[in-house]
Amino acid sequence: MRILLVSPLAEPVHTRKIPAALARRPGSEEASRAVQERRPFVPQLRDQGRQAAALQDGRTVELTVIAPEKSATETAYEASGWRTVTPGENTNGYRLVALPLRNPAYSAEGFEPDAIARVMQETQPEVIQVWGGAPDRHVSQVVWLKMRLCPRARVVYYGFNNLAIRWRLRTRWKWKLLWRQMAGGVEANSEGVKVMREAGFRRPLERIFWGISTDDFHPVDKAGLRERLGFGEEKIVGYVGRFVPEKGLSDLLAALRQMPASVHGVLIGAGPMQAELEREAAAGELARRVRFLGTMPPDKLVEYMNCFDALALASRTMPTWKEQYGRVIGEGMACGVPVVGSDSGAIPEVIGEAGLVAREGDAAALAETLSRAVFDARVREKLIAAGYRRVEDELSIQAMSGKLMEFYGRLINA
Repeated sequence: MRILLVSPLAEPVHTRKIPAALARRPGSEEASRAVQERRPFVPQLRDQGRQAAALQDGRTVELTVIAPEKSATETAYEASGWRTVTPGENTNGYRLVALPLRNPAYSAEGFEPDAIARVMQETQPEVIQVWGGAPDRHVSQVVWLKMRLCPRARVVYYGFNNLAIRWRLRTRWKWKLLWRQMAGGVEANSEGVKVMREAGFRRPLERIFWGISTDDFHPVDKAGLRERLGFGEEKIVGYVGRFVPEKGLSDLLAALRQMPASVHGVLIGAGPMQAELEREAAAGELARRVRFLGTMPPDKLVEYMNCFDALALASRTMPTWKEQYGRVIGEGMACGVPVVGSDSGAIPEVIGEAGLVAREGDAAALAETLSRAVFDARVREKLIAAGYRRVEDELSIQAMSGKLMEFYGRLINA
């Protein structure tokens, strides 16, 4: 199966393990049958250097990834605010092609048209997976080019949006016509599926959670770890992500104030609220109980996560935003950390039965729920075991890649 993955996003290196897992998939029986029914498969490697991963049934997945040479990102993810990709880099069984964006500061405008057209024409993919929502401009760019350069390809989008789409009548008809040229779509949350159905998307839709890397996030040997990182005997409630109002960090600090003095907070990340949050944390009962740590790579972050007694994601719904996923939920579970989230957006769906949920904006409810996760040994044991299972079954890169391959097989066979 020839797959072209188009990613205009400023992704961390560990996110690129998703296509690596796709390249290694043994392929579902359904996917195998779908390809074989279209034509006999003769394994080949092309001179351009694309990598092929052998499948158990004798086929190969030939995967090319298009990523931006340079793109802007949040300082919570990269201190410089920019990410770059090395041109021609080969990674874990797939070819990584770095192309210029039309506007590196705004990746939604898509790639330079001539550059992406050359790769699409060269690869002639059977499946084009685009990281981006169906109404995104860079998705429309890929669909228009597909119609001209590789009309038999199946275009699949991957979106996170869980807010109603509102547009003018002319725009609605434009998108509906474009969506007819797509094979299907994937959403990271069930609300996204509902939103797209209400917007008029009639192609096959799946909800597949965004995968986290269990190579990067996993339990580590804790012997001496807390002492080395400067923690004592205190209980640690951790947060990882952006320091912005919608993440409910003021609610988290208010909850910590209501918990015993033995409970300390560790906030890892960056963002425009940092100075305000530091002032809040320096006052009254929270003085010297909260640490702010900057952005850090996965190999360092996993050590801090393993010191958490609970991980909190207290997101708040805003007029133009609600939590779309919460990748840190799976990362915490993979490290064996009980997870507590608010009921904003997709958080309860992602947590499932493997974590605890409190009403958003309610600091008292959050404090009570965190106390259960931190101090109740039976609750902790149950949540940790359920978290490991949920990561393996639903939230890991391995689970995501398997579900994607099954979906591609159904689309090819349609």
